[in-house]
Amino acid sequence: MKLITADKIPNIQRLTFNWIFPGENEGRDVENLTYPPALWEKDGIYYQLNYFSRCADEYFLLENCDFPGALTFSTDFYGSRNLNIIELSNILFLTKNFGYDVSDFVLFEKYGITGDRKITTLRVLRDLSEAIKKYLALKNLSFKTLNLLIRLPDNVISIVESYILKENPSVSDFKKMITKLFDMKEEIPQNLTIYDKDKLERVFLSKNIVQENFLGELKELVGEMKPVEIKNSNNFETDTLDLCFKINSPEDFEKILSKMFERKNVVKNIYRVMEKYDLH
Repeated sequence: MKLITADKIPNIQRLTFNWIFPGENEGRDVENLTYPPALWEKDGIYYQLNYFSRCADEYFLLENCDFPGALTFSTDFYGSRNLNIIELSNILFLTKNFGYDVSDFVLFEKYGITGDRKITTLRVLRDLSEAIKKYLALKNLSFKTLNLLIRLPDNVISIVESYILKENPSVSDFKKMITKLFDMKEEIPQNLTIYDKDKLERVFLSKNIVQENFLGELKELVGEMKPVEIKNSNNFETDTLDLCFKINSPEDFEKILSKMFERKNVVKNIYRVMEKYDLH
């Protein structure tokens, strides 16, 4: 690392490397610069690695440094143990922008970000509105909730933004809302784009009534198949049914098979009910 004066630097990019979020969090910078900002040079372009909003008369230039080294310097300078989810999303964008893969950096593994689904979720978070990102940056939300959030249609994403601005919900309330919105995303009118508690509750209530009716009809039919239990293991996200029974002998097995054949119309009726409620 060597000291270099500003008049010898033809092209400084201050924004490219700025992964800090929210922007005001650059308050992590001290009021008065104790040390000059650091630069990393690639292909004749100098990238500022810290104090992103500051200009200076002198800079430290990282010598013989590749992108991973520059990124490590930048994150370590601000404390890589304290990154929020949006900052991680910004850093992911940086790695992709400079042609690197997530697997090249232990930083993501430290935060439990492994696997294609989490990487996809992290990438999409960058494109959310500033209001949503600020909320996520301050809260500790599971990837399960974040994955549901990014899969919402655009009008429902707008509802989420409005919900955050109006209610500033707790983490618990936010998780419940996201789960409801995801479950109901097909039923929410496309022209509903702002948080309206009364309208949403009517939509949620209508779904609950339908679900209660469906479960009531299903329960009667399933009872006719005893001792064979009929279940759906994923809350009817698919129409796959699990048939479960116990036997103590070959004779038990034959008896159950015989009963199942005698009651095969029950299974047909179960699928008719599922089709009635758009589940098949």
